[in-house]
Amino acid sequence: MRKIIHRAELLAESDYTIVQRYQSILRGLHDYYCMASNVSKRMSHLSRILQISLSKTLASKHKTSIGRVQKKYRVPNQEYKTYRVTITRPRNVRYAEARRRSRCTTSASYRRKNPPSLQGMP
Repeated sequence: MRKIIHRAELLAESDYTIVQRYQSILRGLHDYYCMASNVSKRMSHLSRILQISLSKTLASKHKTSIGRVQKKYRVPNQEYKTYRVTITRPRNVRYAEARRRSRCTTSASYRRKNPPSLQGMP
């Protein structure tokens, strides 16, 4: 078996994109092997290779060790090794204010005692 290495072409991408690419590769391989009789044996081996390569890619990007990457991105209390990347987005104050105002005007238009469909009924 050859040595598992990182993917240098992904180092310029964000952490989220790197994890997403590895997930799509794993999903594609599972779809390919899903009809095989020994899918669990093949997939466990392939997922382990992809998992090591993902860890090495993220470690190479951040110039840190594989253990620190696994500690940072691993989801606690999971049966299987699961990695999660959280994207922090800046809060846009103007967008939130406009959304709050539009929500108030929209909800006010539904406050009628007699809805139009029930106006002529006794």
